Amino acid sequence: MDKNIFINLMKIKKGVIAIIGIIVFLGGVVLIGNTQQWQEFISWVKAGDAFNRGTVNLLEENYEIAIEYYNEAISINPNFAKAYYKRGQARINFGQYKKAVARKTYQWGQTLIENSEQKLGQQEQENAFNIYEQSKEEHKKAVTDFDMALKIAPNFAKAYLNRGIAFYLLADYLEQEQKVESYQKATVDISKALQVNYNLAEAYFYQGNINFDLGNYPKAIKDYTQALQNKSKYALAYLKRGNAYSLLGKQEQAINDYKQALQVNLKIALPNDAAAFYVRAEILQPTLLWKDKRLNDYNYAIELNPNLAVAYLGRGFLHAWMGDAVFWNSESTEKRIYYYDMAEEDFSKAINTVEKFIGGIGVELKIDSQTKILTIVKTVNNLPAWEAGIKNGDQIMKINGQNTSNMTLEEATLVLRGKKNTKINLLIAQEGKGEFNIELTRQAIAINPKLTKFYESRAFFRNNIGNKQGAIEDYQVTAKIFSLLGKESDRQRVLKNIQELQQ
Repeated sequence: MDKNIFINLMKIKKGVIAIIGIIVFLGGVVLIGNTQQWQEFISWVKAGDAFNRGTVNLLEENYEIAIEYYNEAISINPNFAKAYYKRGQARINFGQYKKAVARKTYQWGQTLIENSEQKLGQQEQENAFNIYEQSKEEHKKAVTDFDMALKIAPNFAKAYLNRGIAFYLLADYLEQEQKVESYQKATVDISKALQVNYNLAEAYFYQGNINFDLGNYPKAIKDYTQALQNKSKYALAYLKRGNAYSLLGKQEQAINDYKQALQVNLKIALPNDAAAFYVRAEILQPTLLWKDKRLNDYNYAIELNPNLAVAYLGRGFLHAWMGDAVFWNSESTEKRIYYYDMAEEDFSKAINTVEKFIGGIGVELKIDSQTKILTIVKTVNNLPAWEAGIKNGDQIMKINGQNTSNMTLEEATLVLRGKKNTKINLLIAQEGKGEFNIELTRQAIAINPKLTKFYESRAFFRNNIGNKQGAIEDYQVTAKIFSLLGKESDRQRVLKNIQELQQ
């Protein structure tokens, strides 16, 4: 926890204790004649003090101590709903902590075994298993605590939410059939939480996590979007939505979301996704302090996805900058040439890797205003949908097994588009024929406008290092693409660059 926040909390705590002292004194004056009421009042104060101490320790991540204080509060006041709720939260956090310890212990055991310490390694792995089981039990105890909180306070929205979170986290310990059952319980609780308070961003986030884990990425994206509408700087929601987009092959949307997540929290743990590491490399400042970190991130992004063209482009600019830095610092010419050669190679790989065309099936869509069903307005001649006999007015009920009823027009369009020569499965409803499944192969439907960025970037670099002919060639290709895209003003701008280089 932030040190300043903690100091402020301690000041608040001291103030609360002082106020409680005054209340106790005044209460004693009023209640001195009624021993039973006085004892009940003192119990209330003691339970509240134990609860506050538990909450301070929970914020400090002293989970075991927090649980002990909540135990004390509950033993004094067995109907203290918030104490059950907070103890449940502490147990979830303690369970997650133990789970992380179990994984590290197991990995250490594996290292020992690989280094011929067989007996010690096996002992460590046995310890890891025991700790893992303890973490599972903490989550079960958390569920019981939230049960008690809801028994006392049936409209406690956050208790429903956190019981749902506990069920969601418990699923990680279970076999597939039990896992699905735990997800179902989590979904029920999260829905109840939203019925009581529909503004709970965390509820939408965990509902998104459930859909994400079940492979329903379009629905997960919708949940994360709702979470972000309720909490605009929700880094984890951006991160998970970015991951969902990436798994759907929507790299541009993924990159935008990863960028938002890292702008909120640069230290957030990244998923093992090339786009995420590419974005972090882009966000880090191009200074000597960060250059190695940036280079490592670009390298790892390319290792994870050798076809991520923008990662080559970013690394190309970094190598070019490193070459310039060598020149500015009057270091060896050989070193500068090395970095420039690496930059040239990266820019060329970026151009060779980027998709030259946008893939699709050749349809225009709408959400029918009456039926609310995704409907085909037009099929383009000689493209996959037209060739397969899909007609204007046909309804798309499912895309790759996912119902379209909950998709927006934008979401459906994103799913239908993809790389050229990739396959997509549709469930079509056609008048006179009923419903039928059909598999289509995406074809090139338009030139990729992003090509211009890649050629212009290499042209700029080549011109910067004195390769005017190479720069002219790249600008000529760029001008031709702008012409095909019908962007005359951009074409004229590039032609002007060519004229200046030819002088």
